[in-house]
Amino acid sequence: MPPKPIPPELVALRQRNTLTLWLRWRLRELAEGRSGEDRDFADRLEIAGSQWSRIKSGTPIGPKLARRIESACGQPAGWLDQPQDGQPEPRPAAALPCHDSWAASPRALADALGLGVNEAAHRLVRMRGDAMRDAGILDGSLLLVDQSLAARHGDLVVVLLDGELSCRQLHRQDGVVKLLPAHPDFPEIMAQEGQELPIWGVVTASVRQFR
Repeated sequence: MPPKPIPPELVALRQRNTLTLWLRWRLRELAEGRSGEDRDFADRLEIAGSQWSRIKSGTPIGPKLARRIESACGQPAGWLDQPQDGQPEPRPAAALPCHDSWAASPRALADALGLGVNEAAHRLVRMRGDAMRDAGILDGSLLLVDQSLAARHGDLVVVLLDGELSCRQLHRQDGVVKLLPAHPDFPEIMAQEGQELPIWGVVTASVRQFR
């Protein structure tokens, strides 16, 4: 008899909770001077690195693997199947307009940084490229983005440019609106008259890996 299909809501819930456990583990590893590599987390779960990559990409987590993940991460059986930290029941995740962004729960990152978090408004985005290098945001940095905030002059913002999410600093003074890079090799982006810049959210924190 073929296995019973997993309800879409449970697929989304297990993946979100698993990514939360992974993020908590990785923040602890980095805080203790270790690299926090994906392969190390896969070893902790006693699965292949390729299987962990598929899980991060959205491959459904069956009940047997769910119990293994819970046990490896010190959680009681059934933890992955329940909303955590007061989170509402999730809907199946919709695709984000950027291949290198992901909608894992940001609560673990916010808790580690001592920040408040609104699950409905916060997202995690991974920086790609060196456009904000001189602001301390390097390629691979993890950004906590608040989509509920109104962007102000000087804020670091995530914008949707040519179908990709990018990070820049917002300049809005004396009627001039533009997006500034923090790297001399990248151009400023000027808003044309009557044009709204495609601001996706305001960056409130970032985490950078050193090794």
